[in-house]
Amino acid sequence: MNRFFRVSALAAAVLALAVPAVANIPDAALSVVPTFVTIAPDGGGTTVNVTVQVNGALGGVDGAWVTIEFSPDATALIAWSDPVPGGADVPIQTCPSRVYAKAANSSGTAVFHIAGGGCVVEPAYVGNLYIAEIKADDVLLAQREVNSPDVTDGTGRLPTAAPIGPVCDGGQMTVGLADAVYHSPFFKSGNYDKCSDLAAPYGGTIQVGDAVIGTVYIKSGATATCFVGCP
Repeated sequence: MNRFFRVSALAAAVLALAVPAVANIPDAALSVVPTFVTIAPDGGGTTVNVTVQVNGALGGVDGAWVTIEFSPDATALIAWSDPVPGGADVPIQTCPSRVYAKAANSSGTAVFHIAGGGCVVEPAYVGNLYIAEIKADDVLLAQREVNSPDVTDGTGRLPTAAPIGPVCDGGQMTVGLADAVYHSPFFKSGNYDKCSDLAAPYGGTIQVGDAVIGTVYIKSGATATCFVGCP
């Protein structure tokens, strides 16, 4: 090997050491998080999920550790299914904040199925500064409100209405008549309501997709046993 090529090879090696590989770090501005964290007593199955797309400057972030954390005050207001139904995600932390977590796939996508019920949205919610926080590799992607086909208890009370608390009746949550009474006016008129905005596209009006999800659950009468609550 002549001197020119020896020097060129050495320079290339030094340059490679001096310029580290560019990390694909989660970026909130590039990532996609649904407007609401929508939950259901059975975890949602193929009907309801929370899909988080974690993107960085280089595209989807392979294997990003995605968490959904509900604040202590929100955790106390939401009805959580216990035991967790098959197919639904099991929380990695139950109290005082409820936390769900998983690794994104190679494309940066993480899909959650969260089992529970109740609608916890602003401005009715009074408590911690957030209801649910979504992070990827500890980077805050978004803060979100929570809704569900199981929006009220059997009397038509929202969890944020007095007496505040989960939408449980005798230790059970059920998508039933009271939920139909709440959702139906919005499904029929299209008038906007956060608690009935169950599917994309979000905001503006209540659309057919929202009504389809709500109707599926109302007809099925989905039910679950409620978590007894944090100590």
